[in-house]
Amino acid sequence: MKHFFTLVEFEYRKIWKRKSAILAMSVGLLVSILSVWGPLLGSTYINGKVSESNYEATFKDLQYAKDLNGRTLDTALLLEAAHAYAQIPPNTEIPYIGLEEYETYARPYSSIYGIAGRVYRASGEEFSYEEMAALTKRDANHFYEKRASLLKNTIANTTMSQTAKEHTLKTAEKVQTPFTYSNTEGYGRFLTLMQSTGILSAFVIAICLSPLFAGEYTSHADQLLLSSRYVKGKLIRAKLFTGFSFAAGFSLLLLLQTYFQCMLTFGFDGSSTPVQIFDVLCIYPLTLGQAGFLGGLCFFGGCMLMAGLTMLLSAKLKSPFGVMILMSVFLIFPMMVQISQNSISAFRLFHLLPANSMAYFNIFHMIPYEFAGLVVPPYIMFPVFSVVCCAAVLPLAYRGFQRHEIA
Repeated sequence: MKHFFTLVEFEYRKIWKRKSAILAMSVGLLVSILSVWGPLLGSTYINGKVSESNYEATFKDLQYAKDLNGRTLDTALLLEAAHAYAQIPPNTEIPYIGLEEYETYARPYSSIYGIAGRVYRASGEEFSYEEMAALTKRDANHFYEKRASLLKNTIANTTMSQTAKEHTLKTAEKVQTPFTYSNTEGYGRFLTLMQSTGILSAFVIAICLSPLFAGEYTSHADQLLLSSRYVKGKLIRAKLFTGFSFAAGFSLLLLLQTYFQCMLTFGFDGSSTPVQIFDVLCIYPLTLGQAGFLGGLCFFGGCMLMAGLTMLLSAKLKSPFGVMILMSVFLIFPMMVQISQNSISAFRLFHLLPANSMAYFNIFHMIPYEFAGLVVPPYIMFPVFSVVCCAAVLPLAYRGFQRHEIA
């Protein structure tokens, strides 16, 4: 065991000595930090004039949201918000968000307007502030019935099997109503940033691990290593352990940095709040804290899968550059393509790719996975799939390097 960890230490030293690895990790961490605070930069313009800075706007809206903490999202709150929006005069020459009436009366309820808009709006159309102002008591009384009907119709129009549709409807019915409102800015930012942070982490992992095996080929060290008594055992296992432990450490670093930066900046409120306050049409009976944990598992699984595939290609190919090119395409291509839900098998397979499996709306998508009558939600399927793939990759990468022919 002592010799094994000596080899692991040696592999880590090789990573730390590469300028490209140090640069990639440094830039990755810096970009991750800036991605949380980036939206606070700049200003809001109305008719070419600065209205307020994004920093001021964010924390003003944050305080308004906190003022509503603990309120039940019911008829009374919806009508209160509607009455506030009714104070905005119609047919103004400037955007309504620049009016004093909006700032004074309606803006404190802008988060309620956002939730109501996703339920009351017609398909594909924007829910206008005039429609919010015109909300009737009857509309407000039927908010949850309208939401349930909308979900039922959406589920019915998918190409899922009847078993999956029934299971999805039962899952949606487990969501307890009415919802209790809370500020969700911290968790909302964290969940929204999960895909971009995950892709950033996966890209850095690919840069750092692509030379793990292939670097031995280009430096011709393979001629020595493949002749040593360690190669068929400890050395390859040490490389694989190094790769997965490095990927685990760096991905967790970025995940925790993003989480705590979001929470410390925007508040820890909302961990016990229904995820529906952030995403009103989510079908899963989860709190935002649970959603954050499950999303983190998918994030971690996607990064580990990228590490496994990078090491497999590194063992098979002769150059770290070729590994980087292939892994970059593998990571970026899914973001440039869309698969229709009508081709449900392709849709499900496509979402298993690391770049997709770290996105909030894919993790908590209503379309589950099915296996011989068993229905599995995406937030369970994604990390399980990553574990299975990593287990399958290990022996392939092991044999790929072990059986390499010395030039």
